[in-house]
Amino acid sequence: MYAIDHVVLAVADLEEAGERLHHEHGLASMPGGVHPRWGTANRTVPLGQDYVELIAVVDPGVAEATVLGRALLALTADGRDRWFAVCLSDTEIEATAARLGLTLEPGERTRPDGSQLRWRGAGIDDTGREAWLPFFIAWDVPAGLHPGRGAIEHDAAAVGI
Repeated sequence: MYAIDHVVLAVADLEEAGERLHHEHGLASMPGGVHPRWGTANRTVPLGQDYVELIAVVDPGVAEATVLGRALLALTADGRDRWFAVCLSDTEIEATAARLGLTLEPGERTRPDGSQLRWRGAGIDDTGREAWLPFFIAWDVPAGLHPGRGAIEHDAAAVGI
């Protein structure tokens, strides 16, 4: 039912954070895309079945109007990167959302190659979720399009979270 889908690192600058992760840990990242709804963009570190998401605010005006955006702005206000959350994949996301009183919402982002990633999420932008609790995702794309399966070579022997 649940498995780690990805962990989220709030970063002040996507390119800098991607370069630092590669230099310090041997983990390469790739451009993910933009989330217009939250004023954010991301880079992903594919690890096979799961991934690390680097996420940054790219449109502060939009971000300030969302729970997620305000949290990311607060976490990175001093220019430092900080762990933000863990996301669990959930095969019964509707039941989980109902049980926890979370709103189930569709999400999407456009990859740099123009392809669309779509998902249903619960707790991502929810005022009722404590920051230390996970949020949930169910991908609405074929398994091969999952961000963890991106073709990239790491200098480190990374095989998952």
